[in-house]
Amino acid sequence: MSDPGGSNSNQRPSDTNNTPPGGPPVGNFHLVPFTSQSVASQPGASTSHLQLVPAQGVRVNGATNPPLIRPPHLIPRQQFPAIPPDKWRSLVAHVADIRNRVVRDFIPHPLSPAEVQEVRHDTVNRIRVIHDLEASLSSMAPATNERLQQELFMARLNYQTRFFRIFRINDLPHEILTNIFRYVAWSAPDRAAGVKWRLWLTWTCKHWRTITLNDPTLWSAIWFRDSPPFDRSFAWFDRAGSAPLDLRIGDHENHQFSDGEIGPLLDRLFTKASTIRMFIATLKEWDPVLVILDKFRIAGRAGIPITLERFELHRTGTPYVQLGAGYQPSAYREPMALFGGVHVTSLKYFSINGVHLDWKNSCLANLTTIDLRRMPLELSPGILQFRDMLSGSPSLRKLCLDGAGPRFQPNEAAGLPPVHLDHLKILVVADFSVHYARYILSHISARNVRDLTVLNLAGEDYSPLFAMITSRFPEVRILTVYSVEIVETVTSGRTIVKWLESMPLLAYLRIANVKKLFLELFLYDPQTFQHLKQEQPVPRKVLCPQLSFLECQAVDPDMIVTWGTSRRELRAPLSKIYVSPDWAKKITREQHAALLRVAPLFILDRGKAIEEDVLMN
Repeated sequence: MSDPGGSNSNQRPSDTNNTPPGGPPVGNFHLVPFTSQSVASQPGASTSHLQLVPAQGVRVNGATNPPLIRPPHLIPRQQFPAIPPDKWRSLVAHVADIRNRVVRDFIPHPLSPAEVQEVRHDTVNRIRVIHDLEASLSSMAPATNERLQQELFMARLNYQTRFFRIFRINDLPHEILTNIFRYVAWSAPDRAAGVKWRLWLTWTCKHWRTITLNDPTLWSAIWFRDSPPFDRSFAWFDRAGSAPLDLRIGDHENHQFSDGEIGPLLDRLFTKASTIRMFIATLKEWDPVLVILDKFRIAGRAGIPITLERFELHRTGTPYVQLGAGYQPSAYREPMALFGGVHVTSLKYFSINGVHLDWKNSCLANLTTIDLRRMPLELSPGILQFRDMLSGSPSLRKLCLDGAGPRFQPNEAAGLPPVHLDHLKILVVADFSVHYARYILSHISARNVRDLTVLNLAGEDYSPLFAMITSRFPEVRILTVYSVEIVETVTSGRTIVKWLESMPLLAYLRIANVKKLFLELFLYDPQTFQHLKQEQPVPRKVLCPQLSFLECQAVDPDMIVTWGTSRRELRAPLSKIYVSPDWAKKITREQHAALLRVAPLFILDRGKAIEEDVLMN
């Protein structure tokens, strides 16, 4: 019998996609053999991967139990494998075989006292093996031993796949078990896994199913990725009850929404309009996007309570304007005011992409995030409306302007001072001409920005822009530079060096599709403009001396090796290098070894690095 909240098929996932409680599926298990040094490098981590806690006085067969063992920390997703790439596939297959034999072939059942004692004895022996291997690796540090690293990894895996058998999880109070299930659901690495993990919780046993279905918050995040009529998504919608709803609607490879589908869908969702906390839609065509704007306009004008905290509307189609007949009904021909012009006081996060509004009659204030993307200038907010949006949001934390911003109206704003955004921490400026970027930034004063992004700045000399923003963002810790063109002139180079010098706290650099010239500028003395390889009579000053973390993609690995080695010569070495999974797959074994000589490597699969949160706070 199928679960109404499951897939539309009557078949449950096969054994290759399902796992009893106690371990995640192989596809989400991160196969990373740590050295003891890499474990200790994680903030708050113990130098030992296993931690002992005092026994709780439980007795089995008249004997006091050995110390209870706290399960080890989850292996960080971004850690790069410390083994050669050509051996990686065989290790993955070996791990899958272990999990199949140990976990999936185990039939859950109440353990007898003898079985409990046997499992405890086996567990203690496995911990002893782990500690012996850790001690061996520590004794030879900083040297490493590949064979011992792999043995340690497999020993930890063998421990992890057995520990759950002696933990009496069903004896926990319902409140604690509910909280555990929430951690499971909310820690999923992506939305697809989040769907699957919630369903597994309902399929494990009757006890788990009852607890899971009685917790509305587990079902309140709904992503409409199933096929019409969206049985699974609406089952979750019903299970969520009156809990605040986080809704995502989007085209995908198997389905593209039409205006005829999106209307009835929203009508049903709006039966709980007052509980919708987050609404994110990503659609290709204009027609369903316009229906969404119209439905929210009707709701606002009808006085329906709207308690949205986050609103995102993304149109991914390429044309900036509607092609063909379009705009049916004719009421769609004119831009619509967001929520019919009603001020939704709860709204804090506003993002709109490839869509324009009636900006004059839209009430946008007290926001913490403003994200505007891909918008023709003639349909953008006027400069005075844009300034009102900024000044009316004194707690604004993030401002993203990507191919969109205020209309170019220099006369209307002539002589006006910049808007002070003292709480702005994240600023993104992308896909602008030099002249327009300078125009926008002349209206903003944000000296407390810590995360600055510049991207898609190409086709002309952008050094006048970098000259303008020099010394304007002295608190920047994180800098992202994607596809930024650098003109190969002495004047341009000096300008960018001075800009970088004005951000002395920079610690995290994220790059993609940049030329060698940009990285070379970090090797210049900002006072003398002498390269590392050039002799100079005075002591050398290091540019961005706190720069310790590099995240890169779409760059030549050999270029990173050369640059990282040069920064080490400046006595400003990198502490970590983060790379994307695709980039990691393309490097050769020799490049992998060379990069490891520069700094430890980590794969940043999803989300962000640990250091980013530290630097932002």
